[in-house]
Amino acid sequence: MTRKTVIFENKYGENIDHFKTAEEIDAFMKKNGHTPKVTKNIPVLITKNGKMIYLKDQDINSKFKTAISRASTGVGFLSCLTSLFR
Repeated sequence: MTRKTVIFENKYGENIDHFKTAEEIDAFMKKNGHTPKVTKNIPVLITKNGKMIYLKDQDINSKFKTAISRASTGVGFLSCLTSLFR
């Protein structure tokens, strides 16, 4: 049993194993006057050693076009690409 389920069981007096789906938990919370808190899901990549790398939603085509246009002004193409994806 993880720590979060112990907190849920102590706070609401209900065994978490009695619920089969998240919808049943939501219905239980609403029935007791608690609205579930919805949080933003942030895409994360977790490495083998436990580091969290936050992923960005990027338009790769527009970034590539920007790099090409900046490279045509005399700046190196690879330096433009590396500066765009930092």
